Amino acid sequence: MIQEIMHASHKVIVITGDNALTACHVAKQLKIAKPKCDILIFNPERFVWESVDGAVKLDFHATDDKTLLSKHDLCITGNKKNSKGSIKKFSNPS
Repeated sequence: MIQEIMHASHKVIVITGDNALTACHVAKQLKIAKPKCDILIFNPERFVWESVDGAVKLDFHATDDKTLLSKHDLCITGNKKNSKGSIKKFSNPS
């Protein structure tokens, strides 16, 4: 069902109360995440994007939105106060 929605040109996202690693695992299992693509988790305390294995770290403000979205899948966690601006920034990238 999820693949049908994606093939109909709809954007599919995971929203969960679980921790970021669980969300990343679910996204991979459901094939929502792009194959062979790092999932970057937003760290609101340091304002960086970090891969699950820690190999990739990108500054939040210095990263071009279109380049980031074309190369990575994103995971935004945290309370509403910390993540609201980052969710808004990537909901409709220009």
